[in-house]
Amino acid sequence: MGATPRNLVTQILSESIVLTLIAGVAGLMFGVGLLSLAGKILENTDGMFKDPQISFSVGIGTLVILLVIGTLAGFIPANRAMKIKPIEAIREE
Repeated sequence: MGATPRNLVTQILSESIVLTLIAGVAGLMFGVGLLSLAGKILENTDGMFKDPQISFSVGIGTLVILLVIGTLAGFIPANRAMKIKPIEAIREE
């Protein structure tokens, strides 16, 4: 009648992946914006920071690493949720 342990794990891991993806994309966009701003500030200078930028492959690699870490971090609450008996969960609320 209720959610099975597998359903709980799937839900928690899905939430973890979605939140990690949203935060990762937002962070990547913020970082690219900061690099663009730094490029405008430093455009009249000489040196290695004259035109800072990030490559597409580095951005995608970063998102993949974030998703792996976010998924692994989601296993902790998922395992905890699987071990709780339904009656205990009801009593704690």
